[in-house]
Amino acid sequence: MHVPKVVLLFPSCATKTFGNNGGEGTSNEKTIAPPLGILYLAAELISADMEVEAFDFNAEQYSKHKLREYLVGASVAGISIMSFNLEEAHSLIEDIRNEFPHLPIIAGGPDLILRPRRIEGTVATVCHEAETIIVPLVQAILQKQNLGSIPGICFRDADGETVWGPEFTPQMNLDKVKFPRRELLRVNKGYSVVGKKRSAKITSLITSRGCPKQCSFCAHGAVSYRCFRQRSTENVLEEIRQIVTEGYEVIGIVDDNFTADKKRAMKILAGIKAMNAKLSLAVQGRVDAADPELFRSMREAGVKMITFGLESGNQDVLDFYRKDTTVAMNAAAIAMADRAGLYTGGIFIFGAPFETKEHFKKTYTFATSLPLDITTFWILDYAYGSSLWEEGVKNGTHKRDEFLIPAGKERGTQLYPTEELTDICERYFFHYYLRPHYWFRQAMKFVRIHDFYLLLVILAGLRFLIVRKCTLLMEHIASGLKGMFHFKRRMDGQIQSVSSSDGATKLLTDGRITSV
Repeated sequence: MHVPKVVLLFPSCATKTFGNNGGEGTSNEKTIAPPLGILYLAAELISADMEVEAFDFNAEQYSKHKLREYLVGASVAGISIMSFNLEEAHSLIEDIRNEFPHLPIIAGGPDLILRPRRIEGTVATVCHEAETIIVPLVQAILQKQNLGSIPGICFRDADGETVWGPEFTPQMNLDKVKFPRRELLRVNKGYSVVGKKRSAKITSLITSRGCPKQCSFCAHGAVSYRCFRQRSTENVLEEIRQIVTEGYEVIGIVDDNFTADKKRAMKILAGIKAMNAKLSLAVQGRVDAADPELFRSMREAGVKMITFGLESGNQDVLDFYRKDTTVAMNAAAIAMADRAGLYTGGIFIFGAPFETKEHFKKTYTFATSLPLDITTFWILDYAYGSSLWEEGVKNGTHKRDEFLIPAGKERGTQLYPTEELTDICERYFFHYYLRPHYWFRQAMKFVRIHDFYLLLVILAGLRFLIVRKCTLLMEHIASGLKGMFHFKRRMDGQIQSVSSSDGATKLLTDGRITSV
């Protein structure tokens, strides 16, 4: 009996370090943990007796040769599309169509939940959470059945028209979702910022979907159906026990807001501590959940790092973003986590419509006053699905077919052009890490905490900074030399083309040429 083979692919995806999406400050050189989305789908397909392979081109270099190798014998190919890998995803689909013109392709992922639409080159596009959709969809494709009865998808009919399936109902009980099949990407090419030797020891975990808060710049609420869903404590701990059994040592809990329910978080942390598994964990939280007991529990359970969306050191900006937090709460949370022995990360956003350079400077000064171990500065994006994006459409700053617009004077959404905002983010980003006080504090923290792995992360960050700074310097030098070369060619050409009655020419000091 023939067993169908489904190959799931994750395209390369630029990782924003500072600035805006897709320009300076992006890099796809490092990826920290495997993408769980395709691994959740793999679990469903394997349970339906299908063969599944998964490949992450964000962790290994993409090539058409590898693509041909990976798709040999495939019955169906599935591609996960994020907002940050759209171009790469479309290129990947085109390459598959060229190399395997008869291979059915399915596309899905968060960007398609955010903006439901049919992706050209696919037999079907999944526009919702796909765990309950993927098996009947693949079966229908393989059996050449009509796809019209499958909810949550769209496809092109024989007349070339886009057809939508029945209305989709999200799975509210996340305990019913099968655990992701992490082994499929276990030997992939390097989930670590500190070297490939540790890559097989690192994974990620989702314990909830969505966030109960309503920050104006955040589009995650639209992806999660504007509802906050949590897995039970028992279900989460069962998956962590499986992760430990499989030999993982580092877990990134990638919930939008792990601390949204402090009582639940405390129960999960207590359960992890009871395992005595010597795990290293990283979580994301909000400053309004800061609590000494919570942070002590994190430390005892093996949490090494917590990251907060601090956004600004200006209260008017926090209010504009509807953070429901204060600058004082930001400072208190970072200090509290630091005292508990946690490494701290803070993200700042530049670009609220009224923000001036004094605002930016105040935020930077605020950042340097905190015991932050990792920080970055981003430009505000008007992302499709966020309330800021909706307000922008109403105000005419962008159209409904524009989905990710960086703040900037060009659109009337900021006082300074986007390029200048990017330069400001870059300058503060490098200045932050090049301060001697920062590295002195890191040395003192290592003495206090003795966490070798996090020290490696910090040193890897320093290496990135040096390489990136040198790269930017070389780019500026190359740009200058290129400009000088083109200027010289232009001048040579003009000199040769200019003539006068007596054949005399004169080059003026400002670069103009005139006949005499």
